[in-house]
Amino acid sequence: MSAAAAVSSQLTFAGYTATPSGGIASASATFKVPTISCADDNPYLQEFGIDIDNAQYSTVLTSCDGAGNATYEFNLRTNGGGSFTGPGVSPGNTVLASIWQTTSTIETRLTDETTGVFWYDSASPTGGLSSASIGGINLGDTPPFTKVAFSKCQVNALYLGYEGPTQYNQTSGSTTLVTASRLGSPGDSFKLTFKHEI
Repeated sequence: MSAAAAVSSQLTFAGYTATPSGGIASASATFKVPTISCADDNPYLQEFGIDIDNAQYSTVLTSCDGAGNATYEFNLRTNGGGSFTGPGVSPGNTVLASIWQTTSTIETRLTDETTGVFWYDSASPTGGLSSASIGGINLGDTPPFTKVAFSKCQVNALYLGYEGPTQYNQTSGSTTLVTASRLGSPGDSFKLTFKHEI
């Protein structure tokens, strides 16, 4: 197993990105949906899950409406296909996110393992997939949360660590917003920890 050698910084992402030499055929991860804080009435927007090539998404979208109210939604997108955002997921629930591609189809899927509810979106494949990111994807200001534990993280049916992923903390200038822990044994688990908002 190859572990991430150094922690890199990204303005809009915290977690791990794998770019295997042979491309991406599949990616999956399990995580518990965090409770976000909307107490300061700021409009926040944050996803947790998987992003492949900034085009295929299997995530839980969390947001604050600017009036103190939090929303949690399933969020799926396939490049060249459709997209879906809908209710049905709650903080504290365990969610399995997955994306895979064959010669005939690409599919994004979210399964709420707490309730059994699942959604998926599929389309014809659009070509080679190169990079899979697993973690927290920021779409605006990051909402305060405590920690998000990711487990059973796999890329191409291998533990995430075997693909030599890059570890990212989310930062803005010299301020660390969200950190990603080192991969836990056997290389398929890590935690995101909220540090600061901007």
